[in-house]
Amino acid sequence: MKMRTMVGVIGVAFVAAMSLPGCSDDPQETENNDQKPADDSKHCQALFDRDTACGKMPEPNQVEECIAQWVCYRNLYRAEAVAPTQTCLVERDCMTSTDSCVSTVAPTMPETASTKAFDAACLPRLAECNMEGNPFLDDYCYGFELAQDSVVDKLTACLSQPCSMISDCLSGTFEAILAPCGGK
Repeated sequence: MKMRTMVGVIGVAFVAAMSLPGCSDDPQETENNDQKPADDSKHCQALFDRDTACGKMPEPNQVEECIAQWVCYRNLYRAEAVAPTQTCLVERDCMTSTDSCVSTVAPTMPETASTKAFDAACLPRLAECNMEGNPFLDDYCYGFELAQDSVVDKLTACLSQPCSMISDCLSGTFEAILAPCGGK
């Protein structure tokens, strides 16, 4: 699974940049997800320290960029998904990708009506579109449990499009959702 779908959703779109007030022009579109800049600062410093310990050469401004991204991500992630995702990102070993945090944390999230609807529709729709010769990335069907219902509902709407349009719809939806977060 690639992060480009959620962090990179949300997941994937979400986690990729970490590594989701300000992502939406309409504050009614997102759940109440209190900003926790102190927590984000600690997380981002820990991520910087992890990258350094893993032999990576973090950018000097990585901590500040990470904090800004998480302020935005909080408008995309479910409130209960933020802390376990951040913990996973910091605690994973040096050889483990960020994708593993989506596959670890997403299944632990409580099901909502929105995630249930998306889950029920995505893989069957993918199979149908594959049969028609208009596949979309299966990555889109995973990690969505990390996202707020308002985000999941937008993705679900894409699945009602003709198969030839679903890939562009999902891709465009992720780009629009992540644009205020620096496109990551």
